[in-house]
Amino acid sequence: MEAAAAGLAVTPCDTLVAARAHLVGTGFDGVLAADTLSDGPTASLLELDVHVPPFLVRVDDATAQAEAERAGAALAFVAAPDPRVLAAIALWRLEPTVEASDPSPAAPAEAAGQSEALREVSNELAHITHSLNNPLAVIVGNAQLARELYAAAPEDAMLGESLVDMEAAAKELISLVEDVQAIRRRIEAKRGA
Repeated sequence: MEAAAAGLAVTPCDTLVAARAHLVGTGFDGVLAADTLSDGPTASLLELDVHVPPFLVRVDDATAQAEAERAGAALAFVAAPDPRVLAAIALWRLEPTVEASDPSPAAPAEAAGQSEALREVSNELAHITHSLNNPLAVIVGNAQLARELYAAAPEDAMLGESLVDMEAAAKELISLVEDVQAIRRRIEAKRGA
């Protein structure tokens, strides 16, 4: 897609886990997704407790298009997964957003230095958030598996206790990730991003 459209920067994500980590830890002008990935429907990204930028969904038929629109997609469209077509649609739909994000005239040296420092802190927080989300996704996935195993063998008390411990730890990590992301959003707001 980047080769098909100058100025378009793409961060590919093959799974919902990767997409969630990027959306929580990094700012984007928009999201272009297939209607499903290997680990589920992409519309579930709209349920994140963060701002999801315009959400564009490529689908294979009109039924999937209607479902994506009902789920909250800014644009659902039927098209072949041709990178040139996808790049053109992304640029067409996101053009006002991309233009609005052009940098403003240079600030005084001191403000520029503060902005650079804030950007560095924001980038580090994005890295930390992303790094926390990867093992967190593993914990949550294993907790779901343990829940299913426990449902099949409820007499195993140790499995039930382990499940409770994993879920409590996962909730604590989720809260910490949200705290880090909230700090990052405040920094981005101060920077005017």
